[in-house]
Amino acid sequence: FEISVIPDQDCCQLFVPAHPATRAHPEDVAAAESRLDVPALVALGVAATERERLRYPEEPAEPPALSVVGR
Repeated sequence: FEISVIPDQDCCQLFVPAHPATRAHPEDVAAAESRLDVPALVALGVAATERERLRYPEEPAEPPALSVVGR
């Protein structure tokens, strides 16, 4: 909860409706989705993908000693 109340640029109240709808009606959703060009949106998403190969270093031969200072 603590982090969710920190102000951030993406949480600007200027762009948030005063009374947002919290329940969708199936006919409203169908009408909104019918205006979307889904194949074009999928193509844009696929075209924007990037492949990254992450490699982690091998394990050290001996783990580092733990600090016991202050115990």
